Amino acid sequence: SYGCALGAMSIELSDNDEQSRQALNASFNAWRRMLVETLTRLRVLGVLAENADPQRLGTGLLAALQGGYVLAQNAHSSEPMAVALDMALDHIESFARS
Repeated sequence: SYGCALGAMSIELSDNDEQSRQALNASFNAWRRMLVETLTRLRVLGVLAENADPQRLGTGLLAALQGGYVLAQNAHSSEPMAVALDMALDHIESFARS
């Protein structure tokens, strides 16, 4: 929980190397796509309410993960990661059908 290699490379390379930026963006998009597909299936199955937006929820979850990595690395503690993910998952759970 103390850092993500893709996140670190993204920070270092995105503004200086277009080929690397595109490759890193493709990797993040693949992760986001998997999350969106899973959340979409949960909505189709009726686990999540119809007003749940898988695109937004997937993007938010990935952002919480990456932001949690940055904060955990700087704090040398997994607590910021846990807080970020708990908040993102709580938000997703707010769309759960009973």
